[in-house]
Amino acid sequence: MAETPFKFYCDECGQKISVREKQYGMKSNCPNCKVAITVPVPEGADSIALEETPVELTSARETFILCAVLMLGALVAGVYVVM
Repeated sequence: MAETPFKFYCDECGQKISVREKQYGMKSNCPNCKVAITVPVPEGADSIALEETPVELTSARETFILCAVLMLGALVAGVYVVM
């Protein structure tokens, strides 16, 4: 059964952020405004924060751009990318 993501909003810019249960209570940065945030823990859930360093919550746009750049670099280098 797939885990239902928990959604909350950045207090600074209002960006909607979706996280998994294992990220509850962790320190991170807003993917939009980069302000330091602590992922809230929903009522009745346990915090699993083990790391003290921020975890970057990468947006889908940033992931797409990174993949496109890597694939373009591989094509330029003559490496074939198969998906």
